[in-house]
Amino acid sequence: YLMNDNAEARIAKFLLDLAARYHDPNSNAEHPLDLTHQEIANISGVQRQTVTRILGKFSKRGALTMRYRNISIRDHELLARYAARHP
Repeated sequence: YLMNDNAEARIAKFLLDLAARYHDPNSNAEHPLDLTHQEIANISGVQRQTVTRILGKFSKRGALTMRYRNISIRDHELLARYAARHP
């Protein structure tokens, strides 16, 4: 389902899906996703450099924070808006 979307939407959908599967949506606690940029690239079908650029953009806009191998979603609504965008 990801291949019909642009790179930003693919990555946003993947992160939201992963968070929904493994973390309690009613909890306010942060639960970092333990992934490398290469792992995200492999799963979402984009280049690692593209993942790095897009995650940086998401971070700068406040949608997520990143620390070594840990990505924490800070603003689910903003990330969902990126996920809804199509080329």
